[in-house]
Amino acid sequence: MSASDSSSSPEPNSTQADREPKFIVESLEPSNRDNEYDKFIIVSTRNPDTSQKYQVTRSFHDFQFLEQQLFHCGQTLHGYILPPFPQQLNQSKDSKTLPETSNGKLLPGYGRFVSDEFQLFHWLRHVLEHPVFGHSGLIEPFLTERNLPPPGKITKPMGIIKSIQDTIDSRKYAHKDCDTFFQNERDWSIKVFDLMQLATENFNSTINARHSLSQVLAHLSAALSVPVGDNTGLNKVALQTNLSFSKAIDGYREYVEAETINGASTLGATLLLWTRFVQSEKEMLKQRTCLLVDYESANRNYDRARYQRRPEIEEAKSNAERAFEKCSDIARGEIKRFQAARVRDLSKSLRDYKNTQLALAKEHYNKLSELYQQVTEELKTVQIPS
Repeated sequence: MSASDSSSSPEPNSTQADREPKFIVESLEPSNRDNEYDKFIIVSTRNPDTSQKYQVTRSFHDFQFLEQQLFHCGQTLHGYILPPFPQQLNQSKDSKTLPETSNGKLLPGYGRFVSDEFQLFHWLRHVLEHPVFGHSGLIEPFLTERNLPPPGKITKPMGIIKSIQDTIDSRKYAHKDCDTFFQNERDWSIKVFDLMQLATENFNSTINARHSLSQVLAHLSAALSVPVGDNTGLNKVALQTNLSFSKAIDGYREYVEAETINGASTLGATLLLWTRFVQSEKEMLKQRTCLLVDYESANRNYDRARYQRRPEIEEAKSNAERAFEKCSDIARGEIKRFQAARVRDLSKSLRDYKNTQLALAKEHYNKLSELYQQVTEELKTVQIPS
């Protein structure tokens, strides 16, 4: 339970909170064409009329430019919890270096934990579900027009200036909030972020260990299939026996690989996504605290100001007050929406993970039982020469 669950706060403005998404993304898959490792095929429908489907191909640069246009083009977005955008592509021209299963298929989520299409799909989904960003005029052409104009340059904040600003903001973040609701939410986000990071890392370690086990099983199965010496006498018996065990080990390896992929693509990926989302909430709360500090400073400056400078200082005080109050009003609604989405997504991910794990276990139990019977019958036919 979060602080927002137990604190009283007004509901977000109904004109925003009750707005349905204009578009729904049905799928987002990587392009299979050569030299298009950074392009993705998006299939979407207009809400509520889902009869017409739109299919477009967008590059990662297109996504980056859309994110920049939505969130970083000079407008102030204080109070909004921004959906976390993937920092870079996992897949690249050197994708052969990424871990694979024994049959050569790239393992989604292993190591980097989550595939590119998962990150982009859920980033786009959260943008579309947002009552403000989802109704931006930038969304419709991005999802419906096959030939978009070339995206512009991606601008990055100047390193040293951003570092100095982050240092100043971090000092302000320790300032105690005058509103219990936001103070509790800030304490909650700090605690939960650390716990979710720990859970993600530990679950990632489990995924890595299962993948290592599947590789060991693949090597063992291959080694048992290699004949030793000529195919006569005891060598023939040894090969027949080893081949039978190799089939059983290979069957178990398939189960371990399926379990690994399922864990990485369901619970593991969702844990990572919402760990980054909580980080985004922390950033929003930090911005609000900075506005609070600026507002309190403006009040003190007004109290100490000389009569001649009162009009100038009063205007600065009014601007700081308006910015802080606007941020607080938006943030209350954002936190309510954020917490509801967090509980919904994590609950669904846990259910999917549980159901898929149970289905996999039942399926592979039956398969291993068949392999056991098969190996037993094969071993009965083995005759050891006298």
